[in-house]
Amino acid sequence: MAARGRPLADNRGRMSDTHIHDPRALRSRAAIRDAFLRLVLEQRYHAISVRALIAAAGVARSTFYEHFRGKDEVLADSLRGPFAPLADAIFPDQRPARLAAILRHFQDNRRLAPGVLAGAAGRRTAAVLAGMVDERLRGSGPLRLPSALVATQVAAMQLAVISAWLDGRTQCAADDLALALARSTAALVDALRVG
Repeated sequence: MAARGRPLADNRGRMSDTHIHDPRALRSRAAIRDAFLRLVLEQRYHAISVRALIAAAGVARSTFYEHFRGKDEVLADSLRGPFAPLADAIFPDQRPARLAAILRHFQDNRRLAPGVLAGAAGRRTAAVLAGMVDERLRGSGPLRLPSALVATQVAAMQLAVISAWLDGRTQCAADDLALALARSTAALVDALRVG
């Protein structure tokens, strides 16, 4: 529990039921995420302190900790929405257009890529995506390997391709990359299914 009896964010960085519809809490959470994104553009992830994040967001320390346990949770929370189409690519019936839209978003914001795809932040980013994939895999039928291992493989494959595309090592249209990622992700998971 946080100050004044309010529950903290859960261990996945999601707001408690008491905060989910409170406009002040939503504004504070958005201010923290926005400050995090600004700081990622200015400095390496490992150099960002919670103190600097709090100052940049203009929130009190207690307010920060009502929403997040630390900067790793802010990173994870910032990635959950954009990473949903990547995690959903394990399902063969997913539309590549949804994935293409998020790839275009990544391309438009590629200046953020080094801050979240390399080094310590890159490892945390991969862990967030792997966790999202694992959540989806656990309800999708038996696998030859533990779901966490398959999820780690999927996340590594997807992020390696996206990273190379964003840093300009390779060039292709977002629609083509989306189709390739959707097909290769679904094929990888299918190859590891029991049966």
